[in-house]
Amino acid sequence: MKALLAGLWAMKASLFGFFAAFAASFLSFGYVSLVLYALVSPVLTQLYPPLESWRGPWVWPVLVGVAILWSFSFPIAGVVDLRLAATQASKRTRWLSYLAILWLGALASWLVVLGLNWPG
Repeated sequence: MKALLAGLWAMKASLFGFFAAFAASFLSFGYVSLVLYALVSPVLTQLYPPLESWRGPWVWPVLVGVAILWSFSFPIAGVVDLRLAATQASKRTRWLSYLAILWLGALASWLVVLGLNWPG
């Protein structure tokens, strides 16, 4: 139990990121997802039409759902960061891996939520 609490304490920034992103997904009314869309659109538009062409009552819940799902990328990135820190990885490597996991989390969130809700 003590090791678990120590691990959670070491991931405090990631846990704060999770709670902040989770809250922002509701408070921003989906605008967080629009930022995430801008970051992953080069890949996403290869599979789906551009966001500007989406119409219907399904769009807003998708936007909120993507942000909610993406918030879980922060604890995952935190665990990977802890593992890399244990192997004496450089700060740059840890930082780049953290950002890569957040980007992959954004892409995965969009793909999962669109895959489940696409009207076509």
